[in-house]
Amino acid sequence: MPPPTPTNDDSLWRMRYLIYQGFARRGAPPSLESLAASLGMTHHEARNTLRELGRRHAVTLTEDGHGVLMANPYSAVPTPYRVTVNGVDAWANCAWDMLGIPAALHADASIEAVWAIDGARVDLRVERGTVRGPDGVVHFQKPFRSWYDDIRDT
Repeated sequence: MPPPTPTNDDSLWRMRYLIYQGFARRGAPPSLESLAASLGMTHHEARNTLRELGRRHAVTLTEDGHGVLMANPYSAVPTPYRVTVNGVDAWANCAWDMLGIPAALHADASIEAVWAIDGARVDLRVERGTVRGPDGVVHFQKPFRSWYDDIRDT
């Protein structure tokens, strides 16, 4: 494997922006090929830029390193936390992130979640920054300092 191509901060920020735009507009990240085309990069340059974003914990990559698994608060795969904002369905990584999506977009949202404690389904709304629905508690099983030991399991 050739050594990684150096990336500059501008290309990192532009790629990260496109990833978040994909989630906000479609509920999913753009493909590596789409990122490369949008940024005028070769596949190799785009892959290395994406890997650098992963190394910096700006995104979490798929196992093969060729795609985005998570860009907090978004998940590229289904989870127990489905969030609809501006007509777009997206998945959140956890209960905290299900509230982070509407907060990041400054928008109202409907949320379908499954409580981890008992498997019960709950429907929530975020309206003008206020959460509406049954009371609940968000509990983190691991301290923050341990989250990146295995972010997929956190």
